[in-house]
Amino acid sequence: MIPITLITGFLGCGKTTLLRQIIEKNRYRKFVYLVNEFSPADVDGALIADKTAGTVTIPGGSIFCRCLVTQFVSQLNKIPERFGSRDHPIERIIIEASGIADPKVIRKMLQETHLNETYRLQSLISVIDPLSFLKLRHTLPNIRSQIEAADLVIINKTDLVSQSQTDQAETFARNINPNMQILKTSYCKMKTNILNQVPSSLNESGDYAPCRDPHYGILLLRNKSVTIDKLKAAIIPVSDDIYRLKGFIVTNNDIYYINYSASGWEVTLAPQSVQETSVSVIVNGEYREKVVEHFQNLNLL
Repeated sequence: MIPITLITGFLGCGKTTLLRQIIEKNRYRKFVYLVNEFSPADVDGALIADKTAGTVTIPGGSIFCRCLVTQFVSQLNKIPERFGSRDHPIERIIIEASGIADPKVIRKMLQETHLNETYRLQSLISVIDPLSFLKLRHTLPNIRSQIEAADLVIINKTDLVSQSQTDQAETFARNINPNMQILKTSYCKMKTNILNQVPSSLNESGDYAPCRDPHYGILLLRNKSVTIDKLKAAIIPVSDDIYRLKGFIVTNNDIYYINYSASGWEVTLAPQSVQETSVSVIVNGEYREKVVEHFQNLNLL
């Protein structure tokens, strides 16, 4: 059977950074990477596809919600034949779930669809950003669920917080799941081979999420007049209502990948395959209309 490594973690914690490092370290292995993105804009998929041909993307929600689970199952059914062969079978599939995913339903899903005859859950890894974790752990139930299900928790972005905040994050995480392993990292850099985890200890069986989670709302900015400076200025008045902002901005000279979360801004050059400006903004669902009106007043929508 093909082992599955499932990577979860709240928006902006560093899952895609971790995935890109796994790709770099295992470039000669027969791995397949399935990238799930909450936003309809396939930002993470574009970043990963630039690194490996073994990529499948499912944007537009959570693979563990009722709306996308059929598509997720369909892709899992196709992967062995699409990417493997008798002489070169697939060694592992690594799944990056969306930042709002509750992973507890995966065992139930594999059993119900008989995919447990093809795949086995090897390990479940959860990445946390101490800043968003400490702020939102009581507000968003999926953050807790991701840690409850984890075999390994990576406390990432430790370079951006104090030792006290890192220690707090570890204490709260261990209170949720005392049996998991913990690694502390910056940029998800580590010497440990996290793929060599013991078989998953996930015993709980969750249920599929509803298609519309009231905790979250999405805006998609495709206005060609959007610039990095405009965005940085625009989010200041509504920063408390924004969980994540990421995407691509195409200018006359360059193409940029932009990423904003509780830890701040990241701006880098983007793959040349990107053709147009597309920025996803994931917001607190309760204040979505307020944020929409704010961006409309600035002519960014």
